[in-house]
Amino acid sequence: MTESLAISFRGDRTYLHGTDLYSAVHSAFLRELEAEALTDIRFKIPQFYRRPVVLEITPGIHGSAVLQCSANAQVWSGHLHDDPSAPAPQRVAFDEDAIMQAMRVSGRTAEFTSEGRWTAIERIVFLGKFLNIHLDPPAAEKQWVFTQLELDRSLRNDAEVSVEFGSALEDFFTKSAVLISGVKCGSVYFAKVDRVSHEMRGLK
Repeated sequence: MTESLAISFRGDRTYLHGTDLYSAVHSAFLRELEAEALTDIRFKIPQFYRRPVVLEITPGIHGSAVLQCSANAQVWSGHLHDDPSAPAPQRVAFDEDAIMQAMRVSGRTAEFTSEGRWTAIERIVFLGKFLNIHLDPPAAEKQWVFTQLELDRSLRNDAEVSVEFGSALEDFFTKSAVLISGVKCGSVYFAKVDRVSHEMRGLK
């Protein structure tokens, strides 16, 4: 099963945002598998995707999969490939300042202080990035980037999300708990890497 994914660049970025990749891949899995939800979700971003991509879904476990999950009593894997026949991604506005102002950190936990039209994956990633920046501000030439996500099952977009810092590995890789109404349902991972070549501000 293959499907071309229509994903736009956010703001001045020249790569596809991790939240948009997850949303597009997750939605494609639900459509192709005719499933109401996915379970045992494992999502990984191995690189910056700067071109349109096509998703290939296959049964079974594959170590190089971008998304691995269970649905319809079976394990499935998804791989992303460049789609040379697709037009260049369009560009959409991205109000980072509004997002930054809508979050707070209390101890080791980040949460939103106001309502917004953000999806569950956006809330997870925005909060995780904000938490890492708050606890360990990167040097000017570095940035925190979203790399992995583990979830027990698909989340509703109106879920009450918070993120609690868990552990760090050698000051460049972190694991934090994803909480829904205070109950852990997964983990989100970030890595501290060199900044990409173009100007970037705030959340990535």
